[in-house]
Amino acid sequence: MIEEIQVLGAGTILPLPGYGCSGYVVRSGGRPILMDCGSGTLDRLAAAAVPVESIDLVLITHFHPDHVADLGPIILSRWLRNLGGSHELTLVGPVGLSAYLEWLTVQAHPWIDDYRLNIVELGEELPEYRWPGGEDSAGALTVRARRTVHTDSSICYRLTDDEGTVLFYSGDTDYDETLTSIMKDADLAVVECSKPDDKKLPGHLTPRLAGKLAAAAEVRKLLLTHFYEEVLEVDIEGEVRAEYHGPVAMAAELARHRVK
Repeated sequence: MIEEIQVLGAGTILPLPGYGCSGYVVRSGGRPILMDCGSGTLDRLAAAAVPVESIDLVLITHFHPDHVADLGPIILSRWLRNLGGSHELTLVGPVGLSAYLEWLTVQAHPWIDDYRLNIVELGEELPEYRWPGGEDSAGALTVRARRTVHTDSSICYRLTDDEGTVLFYSGDTDYDETLTSIMKDADLAVVECSKPDDKKLPGHLTPRLAGKLAAAAEVRKLLLTHFYEEVLEVDIEGEVRAEYHGPVAMAAELARHRVK
């Protein structure tokens, strides 16, 4: 069962104390799953007491550095713990993930060639992946993806466990009402909220737009994240509540949130 999500970073690529780059640990069946791994994720995993070698599944939404910069260091850290030849790591991401890993291998980390990686690219041809979990099927999940309005390949995720618990993660996205189908009835929706409504940035959401999506999808709880400094200066919750009337929380570094 999906139990909780722990925030590793709720900020952007711009340095802001207490708001590191995107990264989240999802605990399902007691097993940690990593969603995005921007710069600094490796250090914050240590701060959260999550051994990097305990992670078998990493979900990537897109290839901007504030969401993927620590992927190489994470793989290297596991390799240095002698897990490369005996402990497979599954990487799930948008179309282009294999090419990104190939570039990473050639440019920076040639040892990745010797590492056991299971690479899954989700897109129109393969919108869903079944994660088997551990040997006893603990933490088994169905992972669904859908394109978002951000980059040419960026995706969001819907994670569903075998008991029907649903966690949605938007990654980076602009407003797109078609996302409501993959968000629908999520127990917890983790949604970006980058800029104030009067300073909207293309490819990103504002508080009111995040609330509008959550209301249309009828999600049960909303966790807002991916804050630029300007949005933290406004009444985010007040703006969200103009559209959405369910429980709202603000992501904060190392904070833990129950999914259901």
